[in-house]
Amino acid sequence: MMSVDERGPSGSPRHGTGAPRSALVRRLGDGPELRGSGRLAALDALARSGLPVLEGVMLSHRAHEKFLRESGLLAAVRACGAAVEPSRQALLLRRAYATSPIGEVMHGLITEAIIGLTARSVSVLSEDGVWQGLNTIPDVRDAVREAWLSAAGLERQVRAAASGAPPTWPVLMQREAHPEHVGWTLAGSGKPGALYDVRPAWGDVAPARGIAELTHDAGAVLAGPARLRWGLERGTWYVLSVERE
Repeated sequence: MMSVDERGPSGSPRHGTGAPRSALVRRLGDGPELRGSGRLAALDALARSGLPVLEGVMLSHRAHEKFLRESGLLAAVRACGAAVEPSRQALLLRRAYATSPIGEVMHGLITEAIIGLTARSVSVLSEDGVWQGLNTIPDVRDAVREAWLSAAGLERQVRAAASGAPPTWPVLMQREAHPEHVGWTLAGSGKPGALYDVRPAWGDVAPARGIAELTHDAGAVLAGPARLRWGLERGTWYVLSVERE
């Protein structure tokens, strides 16, 4: 049993550096609103509004900070000088830290998240990439590390480190759907019933009415045009992905 000293002010278990668990990981659609306008923020906003988004668990900015510190990558980023182009420095950092341990606490959080999703397979998403078809905990762990070691992300960190703290970003571990029907619509376009790239043929099992309502509601939440990819799995519509126009 945990002692009081091992818990945060709200009773959340603490993990190593004093950060409560709630600061490192949360369910998609729960907790503080996700900053930014990328796909993770869009999915989080849709889930927060009650729309049918696939279940997921978010590793936060604080979790990324923890990985940076414990792997030694933070010190390496800050040590980068102006003599070498940031893109070249990012490549060197990526090579050096490609197999860096994710850390015992992060490994535990990832393991708990995957078990909680009870999924046949999992996707890992960040603003710099998507890793799909993952069906083992080591695969998910490695994809999370890749998301935090993306070349584009490391280059941003190198450029920013000279003037302040390098940026961090969240990573989403999400249950993968296995839909019978997939397609996409333009949310917030004024044409909520327009359907594109629908596979397979509609037949009588995938009524367009459900997609029109889902697209209309998503457009209202996102407050702007977005490409909404959806799927029908076992009679339920799910938002699979969002790309802002």
